[in-house]
Amino acid sequence: MPSYDLFEAWFRVADWCAYTLAKEGCESIVLKPLGEHSRAAALIAREAAESENSIHRKLAACLAGWIREPEPQLLQDLFQRETACDAAREVNDFNRLDSQSVVEDLMVSAHRWMRTEMLRSPASQTLKQIVRSTMDGHYWNSASEAMIALYKYDPQDSAELLREFAEYANGPAPNHPSRPSLKQEKSAAEKLLRGEEEILTPFDQILRAQDAAAETEIDANSRAAIEHLLAMATDVSS
Repeated sequence: MPSYDLFEAWFRVADWCAYTLAKEGCESIVLKPLGEHSRAAALIAREAAESENSIHRKLAACLAGWIREPEPQLLQDLFQRETACDAAREVNDFNRLDSQSVVEDLMVSAHRWMRTEMLRSPASQTLKQIVRSTMDGHYWNSASEAMIALYKYDPQDSAELLREFAEYANGPAPNHPSRPSLKQEKSAAEKLLRGEEEILTPFDQILRAQDAAAETEIDANSRAAIEHLLAMATDVSS
């Protein structure tokens, strides 16, 4: 059963990836090479997205960004899954902050997809969902960054959405356990409307740092665990 072996190999490295590498900003050591095996990586991302452990859901969100030939619907499916998870909680449940963190990673993955022309349309749809969901009352603290990505890659197409987002950002703060003031949303909208280009660059720096971190040296035992995972991924993807 190749998929069983794949998941077993994944869970051997998942906690190390989440609790050690991610804290050092080096999770791409695992995720980048795994993403080269598109079918296997997608299976892992969907499986991990169903976890009760938000750290594993964060890994799923991050992994999605590295998949070389992803299913176009993948990011939207992961976003809808996390939206449902968040909606199932009480309004002021502080565990909702976990979902905010997962969607932040999905937003970064969408930024990564936006760099590839063939993936730009599905990435754009996910970013628009984050922004529109926020404006419709289901708050996501990554909406301003999602709006920035949309404007960066297609300012004309996103112009109307930006105007709506600016109007939202000047309205009343939503009821959420993170106690948002909408200051960051207002600031982002104003800078985009003024055409301040420096707001468009920070995520390029983040993505470049992730790319560089994938080349970090690790010990032989850790490398062997990754190679075992990649061997299982090869079997599934072939």
